[in-house]
Amino acid sequence: MMVSDVYPPLIGGQEAEVQILCEGLKNKGHDIVVCTINHDLLPFVAKENGVKVYRTKGVFQRIPKLYHNPERKFHPPTKDWLLAGTLRDIIRSERPDIIHSHGWMLYSILGTEEASKIPLCVTFHDYGFTCPHRSSSLFQGGICESPLSSLSECLSCGRNDSGLAKSFFSFCFLKLHRAFTCDALVLTNLYLFKQMNYLKIPKIFLEHPIKTDEYRPIDTKEYKDRILIWAKLERIKGIDTVFHVAKLLSEYKFDVIFSGDDRAYYKSIKPPNVRLLPRIPPSERPEFINRYPLIVGQFLMGAFGHSELEVMSCGKPVIAYWNREYDSFYDTPCPILSSKETKEIAELIRTNVGNNNIGRSNRQWIINTHSAEKVTAKLERIYECVVEGRRVFSANFGFS
Repeated sequence: MMVSDVYPPLIGGQEAEVQILCEGLKNKGHDIVVCTINHDLLPFVAKENGVKVYRTKGVFQRIPKLYHNPERKFHPPTKDWLLAGTLRDIIRSERPDIIHSHGWMLYSILGTEEASKIPLCVTFHDYGFTCPHRSSSLFQGGICESPLSSLSECLSCGRNDSGLAKSFFSFCFLKLHRAFTCDALVLTNLYLFKQMNYLKIPKIFLEHPIKTDEYRPIDTKEYKDRILIWAKLERIKGIDTVFHVAKLLSEYKFDVIFSGDDRAYYKSIKPPNVRLLPRIPPSERPEFINRYPLIVGQFLMGAFGHSELEVMSCGKPVIAYWNREYDSFYDTPCPILSSKETKEIAELIRTNVGNNNIGRSNRQWIINTHSAEKVTAKLERIYECVVEGRRVFSANFGFS
C-alpha cells in the first residue's frame, strides 16, 4: 500500500516516481493499492493501469482558500483525524503486507492501531520532515543551517509564500512531530541523508526510477539554436541562474514550460530570448525533448530529480548542478555536466550543444543505474526484508 500526498494526473517528480514504482510492482505480480489526496473531482476509488487508487479528502482540504494552489492541497504536518479514519477503513479492507508512505500523509498513519501492526517504510521527497515550507530558495541547498530552531526566522522565511498563520501552525506541527519511528527510510534524494541523521532508523538509498523504454533517443528534427530549460519556474530550481545565463547567450533561444509556483514572477522578468511554452502531455514529452540539442536543469539543490534523468535517458547532453560528493553512491560517476556558476554554465552550453558523445554516456548511465526495472526490483527486495523483519541490510542496500 502506497500512501502519497500527490499522484497522477498531477505532474511532478513525486507523482511520477510513486506511479512508476506502483505499476512496476504490479507488473511483478503484486497487488498494489494507492491512497492519495483528491485534488480534483475524481472518483473515490478507481483502477488505473492495474493499480487500485483511493482518493480522499481530510479536514484541511475542505477549508476554503486554505491553499493558494488548488492543485497542491498537501496534507499538513500533523494528523488529520478525518483522513486518518478513512485510511484506517482502507487498511482494514485491503489488509496490506506493507505500507510505504510518501510525504506528510505519514502523520495520519502513525499511531493508528491498524497501521501499527503493519511494517512501515517512509520516503520524504523534500525537506518537509524538518522545514515547514519543504524547501526554500533563500538558502543554498534549499534549507537553512538550523531548521525549526527559531520561530521568528521560520515565520520570516515563509510568511510571504504561505502567510503568517499557516507558517506558524506548520512550524508548531513539525516541531511536535519531527521525530517518528518506522522500519526503514527509503530516500531517493541524496541531499536528505545528512538532514535525517538525527533519526536512528535504517536508511536506504533508492534511485529515481526512469522509464528508459519511453524516454529514449528518437529520430526527429533537432533545433540548432534552441536550448530547453527542463525545470519548473520556481526559485528553488535555480531559475534566476538560468535566466542570467540566457542573457549571456543572446545567440541562443531558450524554451521553458510555463508551469511552477513562481511562473507569474518569472514571466515578468524573463529575458527576451526566453520563450514560454504550454504544458506538454506526458505521452509527447520524449519526442519533445529529442528536438533539443542540449537541456539545462536545476542549479540550486545539488541533486537531480526526474527531469534531468529523463533527458539523460533520451541521450541528450544535460547541464545542471550536481554535487560530486553524491557520485560515491554509484559504481560510476554521473556524466552530467555540472556547474552552478553563471559564466561557466554559459561556456558549457557553447561547447556542448549537440554533443552526442556525452548524450550516449548519459543514456547508458541511466540504463545501468536508474531504469525502472532495476529500481523496482531493488524496492521489492527491500520490502521482502522489511516484511520478514530482518534488520541487517547494509550488505545489499547501503544503509547508513
